[in-house]
Amino acid sequence: LLKTYQQFNETCLFNKGNHNLKLQMLTYLVNTLFKNEKHKESLQYAAILKSAMEQYNALLYDKYMFFYYHSLVINYSMLSTDKAIEVLEELKHNEKIKATPYYEVFVYLNLAIQWFDKQDYRKAIANLNKLFLHDGYKNTDDAYKFKVSIVELMIRFELKDFDFLEYRIDQMKKDYANLLNKKENAREKEFVEIILSLTVIENIEKNKKLLTRINEFIKQREGDEADDTEMINYNNWLKGKLNSTKSK
Repeated sequence: LLKTYQQFNETCLFNKGNHNLKLQMLTYLVNTLFKNEKHKESLQYAAILKSAMEQYNALLYDKYMFFYYHSLVINYSMLSTDKAIEVLEELKHNEKIKATPYYEVFVYLNLAIQWFDKQDYRKAIANLNKLFLHDGYKNTDDAYKFKVSIVELMIRFELKDFDFLEYRIDQMKKDYANLLNKKENAREKEFVEIILSLTVIENIEKNKKLLTRINEFIKQREGDEADDTEMINYNNWLKGKLNSTKSK
């Protein structure tokens, strides 16, 4: 992609007629650089993408606007949580973004996740509650809602809202029984059971059975820090729980 984009630029092949292709290439570049953990380079190409979006009287600006902002959020979520929140707050008040329900769903979910990373769990749950009330969220598929519900369990745990947490787990088991019993969701099912155990066991170190269960769970995906299927990395969260227990 980098080579082809450079060749097209050098030979002046880009024009108004193939402008959509240029923006596609830049979008692919931003995403692949992000996937290869080259976040600063990805942001550099995001800036190039924005400049290209403004060409020809912003002919295709609206079509690529969300892709541009999405690239900022995913990269800043790795580099600067504060900057990611700043971008999301800007998006929240963007009328064009508000006109598309899916985009607003993205904003509220990612605000919840970023505030979770900053350990401001009150703001995290506030944004998640706004997400739950959004019409766009109600129309998303069950697989997506299932993953979001796990994010809520993690936030509720951090808020020490254990009574409500147990209620939500029971509700989740009923609402997503079909998904929980699918082989591809075995990891999620086990993670939910671990969270439930953590609500009633104060000292993990003294409970060898739970400690073994957690360590085995972590080993399943050891080193897999960028699991796209997990909205918040389960391993990192559990490692934090083990470390906090050791420090007490």
